[in-house]
Amino acid sequence: MRAILTAAGLSATLLWLPAAPSSAAPPRCHGQVATIVGTGGDDHLVGTDGPDVIVGLGGADRIDGRGGDDVICGGANRGVGQRQTEGDDIDGGPGSDWIDPGRDRRRVSAQGHPDVLRYARAASGIRADLSSRTGTVTVGPDTDTIRVAEGLWVLGSRFDDVIVGTRFDDDLEGNKGADLLQGGPGDDGLDELSGIWSQPDHDADRLEGGPGDDSVQATGGADALDGGDGDDFLYEQGYDLGTSMLGGPGDDDLFAYYDETADRVLDAGEGVDLLEVQWWGTEDPAVSLVVDAGTGQVRTSVAAQAVLTATGVERWAPSVEQPVTFLGTAGPDWVDARMTHHLTAQTLAGDDVVKGSDYSDTIDAGDGYDKVDGRRGRDTCTGAEQVKRCEGQGGTG
Repeated sequence: MRAILTAAGLSATLLWLPAAPSSAAPPRCHGQVATIVGTGGDDHLVGTDGPDVIVGLGGADRIDGRGGDDVICGGANRGVGQRQTEGDDIDGGPGSDWIDPGRDRRRVSAQGHPDVLRYARAASGIRADLSSRTGTVTVGPDTDTIRVAEGLWVLGSRFDDVIVGTRFDDDLEGNKGADLLQGGPGDDGLDELSGIWSQPDHDADRLEGGPGDDSVQATGGADALDGGDGDDFLYEQGYDLGTSMLGGPGDDDLFAYYDETADRVLDAGEGVDLLEVQWWGTEDPAVSLVVDAGTGQVRTSVAAQAVLTATGVERWAPSVEQPVTFLGTAGPDWVDARMTHHLTAQTLAGDDVVKGSDYSDTIDAGDGYDKVDGRRGRDTCTGAEQVKRCEGQGGTG
C-alpha cells in the first residue's frame, strides 16, 4: 500500500530538513569585493583600463593590472618540493595601485622564485622604497602602495631607477638605465639575474648590498659595487671593464677581470677576503700573470702593461690559461692556482697554504709552517712541512 504524506506530516518533515547552504562570500582585497578572481592553480589574470580589484587566490599567478587605480592581491603561494616556492608575477600597469603580493609558505630556493613586482614596461624610471612594512613605488605621477612581504623580486624599468629593498632577503634587478640598488638588511641579490630576468646594460649602476650576505653583480659599464657588512660575493660578467668593488666588513669573495690596458683599484675591506682574478690572456706562452701579494698588485710579466691593485685581500685564486707567478709576503699567504697553467710560487715567511695547478709547478714555501698541494703534473716543492702530490724536494707524488 502506497504511503500518503499528509500536509501535517509534510510540514513536520520540512521542519527537520537541513537548511540549504548559503553561497560563499566573494573574495575581497584590501576590503573591496574582487572583480577578477583566479583559481587555486596558476592563472594569467588581465585587468581592464579602469580600476579593478584582482584576487589571484592560490597558485603562481601572472597578474597584469593594466590601466586604472587597481587593487591587487596575489594570494598565498604554494610550496613545491621541500623548500621551493613559486610566487606570483605582478605588473600593476599605469595608475596608482595597491598591491599585496601575498606570503610564501616556504623559503625560496634556487629552483623556485618568490613574488615578483615587475616594472619593466614603466614609461619612466621608478623610485621604490620597500624598507618599511608598507612600501611605495613611484612612476611619474603615479604611486603604487606595496604591502611588503618576505622574499620579493623587484624588476626595474629601462630608465634610471632607485630601488631600496625590504628588511628581508630580496632580489633587485635594475634592468636598463643607470640604477641605484640598495638591498638593505637581509641576504640580497643585486642584478644577480641580469640577462635572465632583466636585460644587461652598459650604464653606470651603483649597487649597495647593505647588512647581510649579499650577491652583487656588475653587468657592464662603470658600475660601483659595495657589499656592506656580511660575507658578500661581488663579481662582474666582463661586458665592460672599469667596475669598482668595495667588499666591506666580513669574509668576502671578489671575482674581477684583469685588463692589461687599464689600471684599476679594488678594495676587499675588512675580514678574510678572496680575490679570483681572471684574464683573457695572450697567445704568447712566455707572458705570465704576476700576482704580488705584498703590494696587492696583479700585472703581466710585460713591464709596460697596466696594473690591478687590490687592497685587503688575504686569499688569491688566479683563473687564467697562462702561467702564473705568485710572490708572497713575510706573513701567512694563501693561493689556489687550480685554474691556471703552471704555477711558480715563492711565499717567503709565514704559515702558508699553496695549492698548485694541474700542470708542472715550482713552489718555494719559505719559512714558517707551510702546507703545499702540488696537484697533478710533475711538481717541485721546497720549504713545506705538509706536502701532497709533489715529486720534488719536500714530498712525493
